[in-house]
Amino acid sequence: MPKTDPTATAPLTRWPHTGVVAPFLLTSSDYREQGTGNEQAAFTATLHHPDLGPVGVIEDDGDGTPTHFTPSAPARFSAAELDTFVRASRQDGAPFRPGPDGVGQLLCAVLDETEAAKAVHAIRGHGKMLVRGVLPAPLPGLPAQRHRPRAVSPIPLTLEQRATVETALSDTADPKAVLAGLWWEMFNGREWTPLVALPGPDVADSATLRAQIMPIVAEAGNTVPEGDPILNAGPVQSGLLQGMYVNFRVNAGAGAGAGLRLIGDAVPVVHLDRWCDCHRIRPTEVRFHVIFPGGHETSGTVHAAKTCRRLLTLN
Repeated sequence: MPKTDPTATAPLTRWPHTGVVAPFLLTSSDYREQGTGNEQAAFTATLHHPDLGPVGVIEDDGDGTPTHFTPSAPARFSAAELDTFVRASRQDGAPFRPGPDGVGQLLCAVLDETEAAKAVHAIRGHGKMLVRGVLPAPLPGLPAQRHRPRAVSPIPLTLEQRATVETALSDTADPKAVLAGLWWEMFNGREWTPLVALPGPDVADSATLRAQIMPIVAEAGNTVPEGDPILNAGPVQSGLLQGMYVNFRVNAGAGAGAGLRLIGDAVPVVHLDRWCDCHRIRPTEVRFHVIFPGGHETSGTVHAAKTCRRLLTLN
């Protein structure tokens, strides 16, 4: 199989967990630690190329020297080719340091990327969200210090729920880390974003959304059969909600305190308590926006399949 040229001008790939932008995604397997009596344990792992498969061993001697790479077949993928790959890559917007230090930094990012991907896989189909602490870069040109992801449950859907989670995390964090600028991120199904962040300018508040959809609700409400528990009206013809259908519990009314749900297709079902675990490479997405009774909101996408309808991403 032909090699992938890391110097080619194809678009770079953003690794979802480590802030790395590179020609392609490298992964690892078979991580093993060995005690050395030092604070830092020695370890080995297998490096995987997306086209070539296993190409060698990631090694760290546990003595403070940079993590390094030993190719299994230099004719297939050599240390020089890895060095070229490192020079073509960035982490948190900065180039990797030249020489062994940069190679070691990238190899550690490969290990972190793989471990985070495993954590994401482990919560698929479960009512948990991954969160992590992040510290600013210790020196210019170095990456931010990303802590190991941890799972919280149930999934905090709203800004208010996430603020509660952030407070609990900060209360149990190392006070020195908090003083050093520790912040918290969540994995939203596709990438890491701030755990608590105000909505962007393209997100309307609940009052604006209600003003857009009330005419649709009022018109459709006149045709709802007696006792029908869910009204499904739409699609909305314009604005931020264009193409979305409105549904809510009819017996709760459509007043200011009622819960409203908007979905990007005519299937009035979304399951927001679990992540999709259908294992499809590119599942079809459907938007949703929920306004809970009292005004708290959440939005994102679910898998369009009627047999799933579970979370893909959270805004």
